[in-house]
Amino acid sequence: MTGSGGLSPGKPKPLALATALRLCLPAARGPVVLQLLFLLASGLIPLAGLHAMRLLIDAVASATPGNPDAAWPNVLFAVGFAATIALFGVVLRSLSGWHGERLARAVTDHAVDRLQRQVATIPLARLDDPKFHDQLHKAGQEAAARPARLIQDVGALLVALVMLLSMVWTLGSVALWLPILAMLAAAPIAWARARQTAAAYDWQERHANDQRQAIYLGSVLGSKTASKDVRALGMVSTLLARTAAMRTRLRESALRLARERAFVDIGVQAIASLAMFAAYAWLGWQALAGALTIGGLVMQAQAVQRAQNGIRDLLSARAALVEDRLFLQHLQQVLDDPAGVTSPPSFSPMPDSPAVLAVEGLTFGYPGMTAPVLLGIDLRLQPGEHVALIGRNGSGKSTLVKLLAGLYEPESGRIAFGGVDVRELDPAAFAERLGVLFQDSAPLEMTLRENLQLAAPTADEARLAEALELAGLTELVASWPRGLDTPLGRRLQDGQELSAGQARRVALARVLARDVDVLILDEPAAFLDEASAQALLPALRRARPRCAVLIVDHRPAALGAADRTLLLDQGRLR
Repeated sequence: MTGSGGLSPGKPKPLALATALRLCLPAARGPVVLQLLFLLASGLIPLAGLHAMRLLIDAVASATPGNPDAAWPNVLFAVGFAATIALFGVVLRSLSGWHGERLARAVTDHAVDRLQRQVATIPLARLDDPKFHDQLHKAGQEAAARPARLIQDVGALLVALVMLLSMVWTLGSVALWLPILAMLAAAPIAWARARQTAAAYDWQERHANDQRQAIYLGSVLGSKTASKDVRALGMVSTLLARTAAMRTRLRESALRLARERAFVDIGVQAIASLAMFAAYAWLGWQALAGALTIGGLVMQAQAVQRAQNGIRDLLSARAALVEDRLFLQHLQQVLDDPAGVTSPPSFSPMPDSPAVLAVEGLTFGYPGMTAPVLLGIDLRLQPGEHVALIGRNGSGKSTLVKLLAGLYEPESGRIAFGGVDVRELDPAAFAERLGVLFQDSAPLEMTLRENLQLAAPTADEARLAEALELAGLTELVASWPRGLDTPLGRRLQDGQELSAGQARRVALARVLARDVDVLILDEPAAFLDEASAQALLPALRRARPRCAVLIVDHRPAALGAADRTLLLDQGRLR
């Protein structure tokens, strides 16, 4: 089994079609119904085309040699009928294609939006699980294309079914055994399609991790952050070789599967072809015996071929639907993951501002680790108090910051805000009362204003200017022609490339733009000069007098203005 309730390889159990459709379809059903009507009409076009062909051939065949006048009106009628059908088919295909594209995009956006909303609620501890990460990788791949493909395959099934029924009716009017023969000849095709679908799903399950790793290694070479190390430390050739070797293994495995599929297809298509030509021979005999007109012979011969095509298309669409329902399980399993339901059915009222943030008997360890990172932590942050936290690398400082931010849940103990366990509070409302700067926080590739306002949507121009001043960015931003509206990142049009120190200051300004009760700052003085680091806490005290501040740092200049200093050593506060 996969780590998130996945299927055992080789034993696929597809979702029910109704479940898959509910997963993929947006709330509005009108566009789907309209598309199905388009497809239903498309399935009847071939039958009308066959009758037009029969009328034309019989009209020509009925003409007396050298005296075409009597047959000419029938020929004109048949040509006009065929032209009308052809024109109607062109219009129908164009409208169906245009509407189908709109529907496909709506369906894809709906599925991707549901997945992203679910991922945003899943705790980081769940995302740290490599098995779940594989599941999430597969769900992301499928959400981007599979829902639209499911709707297309349902449409293809409907078109094939309508066309097949119309051809069965046409052939059955001559001999009942003709459509039966066509269906029997399709039985091996059905077997082959089912076998190939199961094999494709099994291949995807076994190679999900390799595919994810290949994508990751390829992205490292062009990564904004990692590519510098990769080139400077001479890792390019090694990474290229490793990525190439992984792609080769995936390619060879996929080609083995494709080769097996090709040989099976040859066998089943040969059987179908023999049945079709046997039907042609019998129809030819019937025409020689006078039981069929020339037009009837052509129409029935075409009906045999189209019936076989209809069966083939029906089986292909059915196999595609089975494949869609199999692979959509990845998306369904992530959406159903109970870890994403992090909120209780009701919340305790948010405490009045300002409020005390308290840690009581907190113990925590990461999944898979034998020893806890934090042991029995007790800490209180009073409104307006500035507390410094120091400790050696690996002592658990950054882990404590993540727990205070609500990214992980403690194994025991609790974190309380205003006396209320934060697990009883609305996570979004609690997050609005915190401003957190992580050790690796970085600006996003968008404008500076967007960076700040994403974190502080209600901040006015004065608040943004104050945040820039506290972070020491005022002069730098004033030197940019577009000021706050400057895109951050050289990869953006007219973008401004930031140094590491400037990027860190932007991340700090983003936090300081928020109107919060508690500021938790992990190494905010990194990349600041000593004067700026020394001025940070006093400036915060003046600008945010009621705000509790927990500052994690090693530099004396950044800690000197703190009210008290705590030492975190081997997971315990000293």
